[in-house]
Amino acid sequence: MHKYKWIISIILVLPVILITTAQGAEVKLENNIFSSPSIFITGPIEKGDYKKVIAKSDYFIKNMEGVQLNFILNSSGGNVEEAIKIGRFFRESLSQVYVWGNSFMHESSEGAKFVIQNSAKHWTKKNQHQNTIIYSDTNPITPDNYKKCYSACVLMFLGGVSKQISDNYFAESSGAKSSRSKVIPVIGLHRPYFIPSEYAKFSINQAKQNYAKLESLVRQYLKEMNSPQSLIDRMFNKASNEIDLVKDKEFRTLFHIKEPYYEEWIIAKCETISHKPALNKSELSKYKILASIVIENERKNIKGEGYSTKIKKYDKKLYTKLRKKLYSNNNIHEKCVISNTIDHQRKIMIKHL
Repeated sequence: MHKYKWIISIILVLPVILITTAQGAEVKLENNIFSSPSIFITGPIEKGDYKKVIAKSDYFIKNMEGVQLNFILNSSGGNVEEAIKIGRFFRESLSQVYVWGNSFMHESSEGAKFVIQNSAKHWTKKNQHQNTIIYSDTNPITPDNYKKCYSACVLMFLGGVSKQISDNYFAESSGAKSSRSKVIPVIGLHRPYFIPSEYAKFSINQAKQNYAKLESLVRQYLKEMNSPQSLIDRMFNKASNEIDLVKDKEFRTLFHIKEPYYEEWIIAKCETISHKPALNKSELSKYKILASIVIENERKNIKGEGYSTKIKKYDKKLYTKLRKKLYSNNNIHEKCVISNTIDHQRKIMIKHL
Protein backbone atom coordinates (compact mmCIF):
# COMPACT_ATOMS: atom_id res chain seq x y z
CA MET A 1 0.00 0.00 0.00
CA HIS A 2 1.27 3.45 -0.85
CA LYS A 3 1.94 5.49 2.25
CA TYR A 4 0.56 8.77 0.91
CA LYS A 5 -3.08 9.42 1.60
CA TRP A 6 -5.86 11.97 1.83
CA ILE A 7 -7.42 11.98 5.28
CA ILE A 8 -10.96 13.13 5.95
CA SER A 9 -12.36 13.69 9.42
CA ILE A 10 -16.08 14.00 8.57
CA ILE A 11 -17.99 11.00 9.98
CA LEU A 12 -21.70 10.94 9.20
CA VAL A 13 -22.87 7.82 10.96
CA LEU A 14 -20.54 6.82 13.77
CA PRO A 15 -19.57 9.27 16.55
CA VAL A 16 -15.87 8.73 16.01
CA ILE A 17 -13.23 11.32 16.89
CA LEU A 18 -10.12 11.03 14.75
CA ILE A 19 -6.96 11.78 16.68
CA THR A 20 -3.57 12.40 15.11
CA THR A 21 -0.23 12.76 16.84
CA ALA A 22 1.38 14.53 13.89
CA GLN A 23 2.50 18.12 14.31
CA GLY A 24 1.31 19.03 10.85
CA ALA A 25 3.13 20.98 8.19
CA GLU A 26 6.00 23.35 8.78
CA VAL A 27 5.01 26.83 7.58
CA LYS A 28 7.99 29.17 7.37
CA LEU A 29 9.09 32.34 5.61
CA GLU A 30 12.37 32.10 3.67
CA ASN A 31 13.94 33.35 0.47
CA ASN A 32 13.39 31.22 -2.63
CA ILE A 33 15.93 30.42 -5.36
CA PHE A 34 15.51 33.94 -6.75
CA SER A 35 16.32 35.48 -3.33
CA SER A 36 12.74 36.69 -3.03
CA PRO A 37 10.59 35.89 0.05
CA SER A 38 8.17 32.95 -0.10
CA ILE A 39 6.10 31.01 2.41
CA PHE A 40 7.20 27.36 2.39
CA ILE A 41 4.62 24.71 3.41
CA THR A 42 6.44 21.45 4.04
CA GLY A 43 5.20 18.14 5.41
CA PRO A 44 1.83 16.45 6.03
CA ILE A 45 -1.27 18.66 6.23
CA GLU A 46 -3.11 18.38 9.55
CA LYS A 47 -5.82 20.23 11.45
CA GLY A 48 -4.47 23.60 12.55
CA ASP A 49 -2.29 24.19 9.48
CA TYR A 50 -4.81 26.67 8.03
CA LYS A 51 -4.30 28.92 11.06
CA LYS A 52 -0.52 28.67 10.60
CA VAL A 53 -0.89 29.73 6.95
CA ILE A 54 -3.10 32.68 7.88
CA ALA A 55 -0.70 33.87 10.58
CA LYS A 56 2.33 33.64 8.31
CA SER A 57 0.44 35.32 5.45
CA ASP A 58 -0.51 38.23 7.69
CA TYR A 59 3.13 38.69 8.67
CA PHE A 60 4.21 38.42 5.03
CA ILE A 61 1.80 41.08 3.79
CA LYS A 62 2.69 43.47 6.60
CA ASN A 63 6.46 43.08 6.31
CA MET A 64 7.41 42.00 2.75
CA GLU A 65 7.09 45.32 0.96
CA GLY A 66 6.27 45.12 -2.74
CA VAL A 67 6.06 41.30 -2.91
CA GLN A 68 2.91 39.35 -3.78
CA LEU A 69 1.81 36.58 -1.46
CA ASN A 70 3.31 33.33 -2.74
CA PHE A 71 3.72 29.78 -1.48
CA ILE A 72 6.06 26.88 -2.23
CA LEU A 73 4.60 23.43 -1.47
CA ASN A 74 6.32 20.16 -0.59
CA SER A 75 3.83 17.75 0.95
CA SER A 76 2.76 14.14 0.62
CA GLY A 77 -0.84 15.10 1.45
CA GLY A 78 -2.95 14.89 4.59
CA ASN A 79 -6.24 16.25 5.87
CA VAL A 80 -8.63 17.02 3.02
CA GLU A 81 -10.75 19.56 4.87
CA GLU A 82 -7.70 21.54 5.94
CA ALA A 83 -6.19 21.42 2.44
CA ILE A 84 -9.45 22.74 0.97
CA LYS A 85 -9.54 25.61 3.48
CA ILE A 86 -5.97 26.53 2.57
CA GLY A 87 -6.69 26.20 -1.16
CA ARG A 88 -9.70 28.49 -0.88
CA PHE A 89 -7.56 31.04 0.95
CA PHE A 90 -4.97 30.86 -1.86
CA ARG A 91 -7.70 31.58 -4.40
CA GLU A 92 -9.38 34.36 -2.41
CA SER A 93 -6.07 36.08 -1.67
CA LEU A 94 -4.86 35.86 -5.31
CA SER A 95 -1.81 33.89 -4.22
CA GLN A 96 0.91 32.46 -6.42
CA VAL A 97 1.60 28.77 -5.71
CA TYR A 98 4.63 26.77 -6.79
CA VAL A 99 5.88 23.19 -6.61
CA TRP A 100 9.53 23.07 -7.66
CA GLY A 101 11.34 19.76 -7.88
CA ASN A 102 14.99 19.11 -7.09
CA SER A 103 17.86 18.79 -9.53
CA PHE A 104 20.15 15.84 -8.75
CA MET A 105 23.83 16.03 -9.79
CA HIS A 106 26.48 13.37 -9.30
CA GLU A 107 29.53 14.76 -7.51
CA SER A 108 31.76 13.86 -10.49
CA SER A 109 29.71 15.92 -12.97
CA GLU A 110 30.76 19.29 -14.30
CA GLY A 111 27.53 20.79 -13.02
CA ALA A 112 28.19 19.61 -9.45
CA LYS A 113 31.77 20.90 -9.54
CA PHE A 114 30.51 24.28 -10.75
CA VAL A 115 27.97 24.49 -7.91
CA ILE A 116 30.51 23.46 -5.27
CA GLN A 117 33.17 25.87 -6.55
CA ASN A 118 30.87 28.86 -6.84
CA SER A 119 29.26 28.22 -3.47
CA ALA A 120 32.65 27.92 -1.79
CA LYS A 121 33.74 31.24 -3.31
CA HIS A 122 30.38 32.86 -2.47
CA TRP A 123 29.82 33.71 -6.14
CA THR A 124 26.25 32.49 -6.00
CA LYS A 125 23.42 33.88 -3.93
CA LYS A 126 22.64 32.12 -0.65
CA ASN A 127 19.46 30.36 -1.80
CA GLN A 128 20.29 29.90 -5.48
CA HIS A 129 21.03 26.17 -5.14
CA GLN A 130 18.40 25.22 -2.55
CA ASN A 131 16.77 22.89 -5.13
CA THR A 132 20.06 21.25 -6.12
CA ILE A 133 21.21 18.03 -4.44
CA ILE A 134 24.68 16.64 -5.09
CA TYR A 135 24.96 12.91 -4.54
CA SER A 136 27.65 10.24 -4.74
CA ASP A 137 27.93 6.47 -5.11
CA THR A 138 28.14 6.13 -1.32
CA ASN A 139 25.44 8.73 -0.64
CA PRO A 140 22.74 8.03 -3.26
CA ILE A 141 19.44 9.77 -3.84
CA THR A 142 16.45 8.32 -1.93
CA PRO A 143 12.70 9.04 -2.23
CA ASP A 144 13.05 11.39 0.76
CA ASN A 145 15.03 13.71 -1.53
CA TYR A 146 12.14 14.08 -3.96
CA LYS A 147 10.05 17.24 -3.78
CA LYS A 148 6.38 16.35 -4.03
CA CYS A 149 2.78 17.49 -4.03
CA TYR A 150 0.66 14.38 -3.62
CA SER A 151 -2.97 13.75 -2.73
CA ALA A 152 -4.49 16.60 -0.67
CA CYS A 153 -1.52 18.83 -1.50
CA VAL A 154 -2.84 18.98 -5.07
CA LEU A 155 -6.04 20.53 -3.70
CA MET A 156 -4.01 23.32 -2.15
CA PHE A 157 -1.95 23.81 -5.31
CA LEU A 158 -5.03 24.20 -7.50
CA GLY A 159 -6.18 27.10 -5.32
CA GLY A 160 -3.50 29.45 -6.63
CA VAL A 161 -4.47 32.06 -9.24
CA SER A 162 -0.97 31.76 -10.68
CA LYS A 163 0.69 28.35 -10.58
CA GLN A 164 3.99 26.75 -11.61
CA ILE A 165 5.36 23.23 -11.35
CA SER A 166 8.65 21.58 -12.31
CA ASP A 167 9.61 17.94 -11.81
CA ASN A 168 12.56 16.43 -9.98
CA TYR A 169 15.23 15.30 -12.44
CA PHE A 170 18.70 13.82 -12.69
CA ALA A 171 20.81 16.41 -14.50
CA GLU A 172 23.20 15.79 -17.36
CA SER A 173 26.93 16.14 -16.69
CA SER A 174 26.70 19.85 -17.55
CA GLY A 175 24.05 20.32 -14.88
CA ALA A 176 21.29 20.92 -17.43
CA LYS A 177 18.04 19.02 -17.98
CA SER A 178 17.62 17.26 -21.31
CA SER A 179 15.24 14.85 -23.01
CA ARG A 180 17.48 12.05 -21.71
CA SER A 181 17.20 13.13 -18.06
CA LYS A 182 15.45 10.77 -15.66
CA VAL A 183 12.40 12.56 -14.28
CA ILE A 184 10.50 12.00 -11.03
CA PRO A 185 7.15 13.86 -11.12
CA VAL A 186 6.23 16.18 -8.26
CA ILE A 187 2.48 15.66 -8.79
CA GLY A 188 0.78 12.52 -7.47
CA LEU A 189 -2.96 11.82 -7.74
CA HIS A 190 -5.36 9.36 -6.17
CA ARG A 191 -8.84 9.46 -4.71
CA PRO A 192 -9.36 10.74 -1.15
CA TYR A 193 -10.21 8.29 1.62
CA PHE A 194 -10.83 7.85 5.31
CA ILE A 195 -8.33 6.55 7.81
CA PRO A 196 -8.58 2.79 7.12
CA SER A 197 -8.86 1.73 10.77
CA GLU A 198 -11.93 3.97 11.17
CA TYR A 199 -13.47 3.27 7.76
CA ALA A 200 -13.29 -0.47 8.48
CA LYS A 201 -15.74 0.03 11.38
CA PHE A 202 -18.53 1.05 8.98
CA SER A 203 -21.13 -1.29 7.57
CA ILE A 204 -21.21 -1.24 3.76
CA ASN A 205 -24.20 1.14 3.82
CA GLN A 206 -22.47 3.47 6.26
CA ALA A 207 -19.33 3.35 4.11
CA LYS A 208 -21.40 4.26 1.05
CA GLN A 209 -23.01 7.25 2.80
CA ASN A 210 -19.74 8.53 4.20
CA TYR A 211 -17.84 8.19 0.95
CA ALA A 212 -20.61 9.92 -0.99
CA LYS A 213 -20.22 12.90 1.34
CA LEU A 214 -16.44 12.91 0.91
CA GLU A 215 -16.62 12.56 -2.87
CA SER A 216 -19.16 15.38 -3.11
CA LEU A 217 -16.95 17.65 -0.97
CA VAL A 218 -13.87 17.15 -3.16
CA ARG A 219 -15.66 17.25 -6.52
CA GLN A 220 -17.45 20.46 -5.56
CA TYR A 221 -14.18 22.08 -4.52
CA LEU A 222 -12.40 21.07 -7.72
CA LYS A 223 -15.21 22.54 -9.83
CA GLU A 224 -15.04 25.70 -7.72
CA MET A 225 -11.33 25.89 -8.57
CA ASN A 226 -12.21 25.68 -12.29
CA SER A 227 -10.59 22.25 -12.68
CA PRO A 228 -11.47 20.35 -15.87
CA GLN A 229 -13.59 17.22 -15.61
CA SER A 230 -10.68 15.19 -16.99
CA LEU A 231 -8.59 16.02 -13.93
CA ILE A 232 -11.45 15.27 -11.51
CA ASP A 233 -12.11 11.90 -13.15
CA ARG A 234 -8.41 11.06 -13.17
CA MET A 235 -8.15 11.66 -9.42
CA PHE A 236 -11.11 9.45 -8.57
CA ASN A 237 -10.06 6.68 -10.98
CA LYS A 238 -6.92 5.92 -8.98
CA ALA A 239 -7.40 3.80 -5.84
CA SER A 240 -6.18 5.11 -2.49
CA ASN A 241 -3.46 2.46 -2.24
CA GLU A 242 -1.97 3.60 -5.57
CA ILE A 243 -0.47 6.85 -6.84
CA ASP A 244 -0.73 8.37 -10.32
CA LEU A 245 2.50 10.29 -10.89
CA VAL A 246 1.88 12.92 -13.57
CA LYS A 247 4.78 14.62 -15.37
CA ASP A 248 4.79 18.41 -15.25
CA LYS A 249 4.32 18.83 -19.01
CA GLU A 250 1.15 16.73 -18.97
CA PHE A 251 -0.20 18.18 -15.73
CA ARG A 252 0.08 21.72 -17.10
CA THR A 253 -2.66 20.76 -19.57
CA LEU A 254 -4.98 19.98 -16.63
CA PHE A 255 -4.99 23.37 -14.90
CA HIS A 256 -4.80 27.08 -15.69
CA ILE A 257 -1.27 28.39 -15.17
CA LYS A 258 -2.97 31.73 -14.63
CA GLU A 259 -6.67 31.79 -13.81
CA PRO A 260 -8.55 33.53 -16.67
CA TYR A 261 -10.62 35.82 -14.43
CA TYR A 262 -7.47 37.01 -12.66
CA GLU A 263 -5.58 37.54 -15.90
CA GLU A 264 -8.47 39.53 -17.39
CA TRP A 265 -8.74 41.59 -14.18
CA ILE A 266 -5.04 42.47 -14.47
CA ILE A 267 -5.45 43.40 -18.14
CA ALA A 268 -8.35 45.68 -17.22
CA LYS A 269 -6.44 47.27 -14.34
CA CYS A 270 -3.21 47.75 -16.31
CA GLU A 271 -4.72 47.91 -19.80
CA THR A 272 -2.90 51.00 -21.09
CA ILE A 273 0.40 49.43 -20.10
CA SER A 274 -0.17 45.76 -20.93
CA HIS A 275 -1.34 46.53 -24.48
CA LYS A 276 1.34 49.07 -25.27
CA PRO A 277 4.29 47.46 -27.12
CA ALA A 278 7.69 48.50 -25.80
CA LEU A 279 9.36 48.12 -29.20
CA ASN A 280 8.00 48.65 -32.71
CA LYS A 281 8.31 45.83 -35.27
CA SER A 282 11.64 47.06 -36.61
CA GLU A 283 13.15 47.49 -33.14
CA LEU A 284 11.86 44.10 -32.00
CA SER A 285 13.37 42.36 -35.03
CA LYS A 286 16.75 44.01 -34.39
CA TYR A 287 16.61 43.16 -30.68
CA LYS A 288 15.93 39.46 -31.36
CA ILE A 289 18.95 39.25 -33.69
CA LEU A 290 21.22 41.04 -31.20
CA ALA A 291 19.93 39.00 -28.25
CA SER A 292 20.62 35.73 -30.08
CA ILE A 293 24.22 36.82 -30.67
CA VAL A 294 24.63 37.76 -26.98
CA ILE A 295 23.27 34.37 -25.86
CA GLU A 296 25.56 32.52 -28.29
CA ASN A 297 28.60 34.46 -27.04
CA GLU A 298 27.70 33.74 -23.41
CA ARG A 299 27.52 30.02 -24.14
CA LYS A 300 30.96 30.14 -25.72
CA ASN A 301 32.31 31.98 -22.68
CA ILE A 302 30.96 29.24 -20.41
CA LYS A 303 32.78 26.65 -22.56
CA GLY A 304 36.03 28.60 -22.25
CA GLU A 305 36.02 30.07 -25.74
CA GLY A 306 35.67 33.65 -24.55
CA TYR A 307 38.83 34.92 -26.24
CA SER A 308 38.56 32.95 -29.45
CA THR A 309 37.76 34.37 -32.88
CA LYS A 310 34.43 32.52 -32.71
CA ILE A 311 32.92 35.29 -30.59
CA LYS A 312 30.65 37.38 -32.80
CA LYS A 313 30.76 41.17 -32.79
CA TYR A 314 27.56 43.15 -32.43
CA ASP A 315 26.28 46.68 -31.81
CA LYS A 316 26.43 46.77 -28.00
CA LYS A 317 25.15 50.34 -27.81
CA LEU A 318 21.99 49.53 -29.78
CA TYR A 319 21.44 46.28 -27.86
CA THR A 320 21.72 48.08 -24.51
CA LYS A 321 19.33 50.82 -25.65
CA LEU A 322 16.65 48.40 -26.88
CA ARG A 323 17.02 46.14 -23.86
CA LYS A 324 16.62 49.07 -21.49
CA LYS A 325 13.51 50.23 -23.33
CA LEU A 326 11.99 46.74 -23.25
CA TYR A 327 12.68 46.13 -19.57
CA SER A 328 11.52 49.61 -18.58
CA ASN A 329 8.09 48.93 -20.10
CA ASN A 330 7.94 45.49 -18.46
CA ASN A 331 8.81 46.96 -15.07
CA ILE A 332 6.01 49.53 -15.31
CA HIS A 333 3.51 46.77 -16.10
CA GLU A 334 4.84 44.53 -13.33
CA LYS A 335 4.51 47.33 -10.77
CA CYS A 336 0.88 47.78 -11.82
CA VAL A 337 0.19 44.04 -11.37
CA ILE A 338 1.92 43.88 -7.99
CA SER A 339 0.28 47.04 -6.67
CA ASN A 340 -3.27 45.93 -7.49
CA THR A 341 -2.74 42.38 -6.24
CA ILE A 342 -1.16 43.45 -2.95
CA ASP A 343 -3.93 46.00 -2.33
CA HIS A 344 -6.45 43.18 -2.62
CA GLN A 345 -4.39 40.90 -0.37
CA ARG A 346 -4.24 43.51 2.37
CA LYS A 347 -8.02 43.86 2.31
CA ILE A 348 -8.67 40.12 2.29
CA MET A 349 -6.43 39.48 5.30
CA ILE A 350 -8.71 41.60 7.50
CA LYS A 351 -11.48 39.07 6.85
CA HIS A 352 -9.35 36.09 7.87
CA LEU A 353 -7.84 37.44 11.09
